[in-house]
Amino acid sequence: FLSKDVFDVVHVFIITKPQLYQKLITVNAVSLQILGCPQSIEDKKYKRNALLFNFGLVFDPNADTT
Repeated sequence: FLSKDVFDVVHVFIITKPQLYQKLITVNAVSLQILGCPQSIEDKKYKRNALLFNFGLVFDPNADTT
């Protein structure tokens, strides 16, 4: 769970631009380590012709995510 205050700080790394789709992103901020992989599934059945989401995991900042 991310609080609104934390989300306001890291949202640019969670809701990304297309250049970062299908790439692993690690963000260390506000005493958390967030590992995400933004995705886009393009299909005319979706609003805006794509389903956009980020599969993300939140870890302790000292966790080894390698």
